[in-house]
Amino acid sequence: APVTHPPARPQTLVTKPQAVCLRFASMAASVTLPMREPCYVAVGVMTVPHYRNRRDAARQTWMTGSNVGSTVVVRFLIRAGGLHPDVLAEAKREQDEHGDMTFLPVASEHGS
Repeated sequence: APVTHPPARPQTLVTKPQAVCLRFASMAASVTLPMREPCYVAVGVMTVPHYRNRRDAARQTWMTGSNVGSTVVVRFLIRAGGLHPDVLAEAKREQDEHGDMTFLPVASEHGS
């Protein structure tokens, strides 16, 4: 049977002018994203480590918009718990290159 997941509905809370805190009730996780400038929209894109090609496609298309990086902040949200060390190391290299990924301290519920 296919695995279904409840939708992750983030509640975005601005705790300081310099940061946005995302809380995910369905995953019991929260992440604070540092902000360089005031932001009006924070977009969290749920993804998995092996979707690098999809993240690169987003970076080369809609993430090139004039507001992205100024009033619109985009972060790829990736679960970090339970990942193989090699997979996590590759994802961290990608983060070092692009600076647009946030690692969530949760493990997958279905083992992928």
